[in-house]
Formats: sequence, C-alpha cells, structure tokens
Amino acid sequence: MRRTFSLMIAISVLLIGLGTACPSGDGSASSSGAAASSTGKGIVGTWKIAKAEGSMASTNEGTVYEFGDDGKFVLGGMTKGDYTTEGGKVTLKYAGMDMEQTATYELSEGDSKMVYKLEGSDQVFHMERQ
Repeated sequence: MRRTFSLMIAISVLLIGLGTACPSGDGSASSSGAAASSTGKGIVGTWKIAKAEGSMASTNEGTVYEFGDDGKFVLGGMTKGDYTTEGGKVTLKYAGMDMEQTATYELSEGDSKMVYKLEGSDQVFHMERQ
C-alpha cells in the first residue's frame, strides 16, 4: 500500500512538472537561483495540503512539502531538490531532473496557512503549517 502511494506521488510530481516546467533562461528564475533570489524564510518549515483545487485535487490532498532554511525541499517524503523565492513566488528545481516549477504563494493567519498556486496549471493548494 505504501509503495502504491509513493508511486502515485512520483507520478503526480512528474505530471505536475510536465505541465508547469519552465525552461531555464526564461526569466522566471536565474540559472543558479542565488544571484536573483534568496531562500524564503516565510515558507521555511513543513506544510501539508489540507485542500486542493484543480486537476488531480484528491490525489494531492495530504501531500507534505518541506522547505528547509538551506534552500532544499522535500516533496511527499521522497522527491527532493532546491528552491528559491522572490516576490511571492517560489521556484522548485527537482534533483536529477532538468525541470523547474514555479508557483505563487500567499501566507496568512500568522504564517500558519499558505495558498500555493502552480503557474501554468489550474492547481491551487491550501496548505497548513505542521
């Protein structure tokens, strides 16, 4: 059962990434991320999708995102990479893949809740800090 869930998360990440990938050099983030962006302190921590809207909504609910203060992220406990933030946007660069994914985010309720909207997609995640 756990293996099936892990496979579903991996497939979801791949499908989301294919729909929202940004080729490098398009201006959404610098190639290294360090020059134009800085690691966001507001989203640092562990977030769980409490409610999802758009494509594959029910599949995404319950998924956990972990944003470290070192610019590293973990998605669903297994997918890893680096992230940068700039002006209410977060860009994820998946480890081992030539792929970036950008989302806008808005924190509320003392930074305990976040609305996370994937660019180029109809997906919106309502997250709660864990």
